[in-house]
Amino acid sequence: MARRKTPAQWRGLILAIVVASLMAAVGMWAMGWLDRDLKVIGDDLVTGARKYLGIEKTVPDAPPPMDILRSRRPQPQASETLTTDDDEQGDQTDRITLNHQKRGALVGRVTVVDGDTIQMQGRSIRLWGIDAPEAGQLCAGQHRQWRCGTEAANALQDYIRQYLVACYDKGEDIHGRMLGQCFVGHIDLNGWLVENGWAFAYRHYTLEYISRESRAKFRKRGVWVVRNPTRPWDWRKAH
Repeated sequence: MARRKTPAQWRGLILAIVVASLMAAVGMWAMGWLDRDLKVIGDDLVTGARKYLGIEKTVPDAPPPMDILRSRRPQPQASETLTTDDDEQGDQTDRITLNHQKRGALVGRVTVVDGDTIQMQGRSIRLWGIDAPEAGQLCAGQHRQWRCGTEAANALQDYIRQYLVACYDKGEDIHGRMLGQCFVGHIDLNGWLVENGWAFAYRHYTLEYISRESRAKFRKRGVWVVRNPTRPWDWRKAH
């Protein structure tokens, strides 16, 4: 016959659970997982579940963003002809991008202004839901200062290259610029910048990119090579 636990044993078991929970919380905090409130964490869980089930929709009639880790451009071998491969891939990417036009997106070639602003057909488009380091902003880390704003813009330019870009109109910012959720092919540029550490999730507009920011932070990508990089909105206030 099984013996019942005594009150002292129950107290010991409860204490062990509490201590283990506290240790787990401290570990999560150290990795930056608990720097958000419970509502945001709940939103992340719902977003993750919707992504897993394939039912996430970011804008009306727009395809859900694909995971950038599964969507990297194939790297040609040394024996391959780079120009031919790039041309073929560019044509295929542009065909996919043009499909966004049928869903109401503005499509065209763009000029990169900075890490979160582009120009298309004479219009200035501020990338919706994100905030990249400013052009003159310096970031400190790894015993040096570096122009993280310039590198963010360069990263965006290198990724876009001469591809067509499709932007869905998400309204206007306080300066009258179009807020756009922009795509190259299937890839959400806004999310790509955040996930690679070149922009922050801008909670003022949406919570959509917070989970991507957490991944960039955990993997120490881009500006997250340091534990607490200066946010662009704080840098603007100081300058």
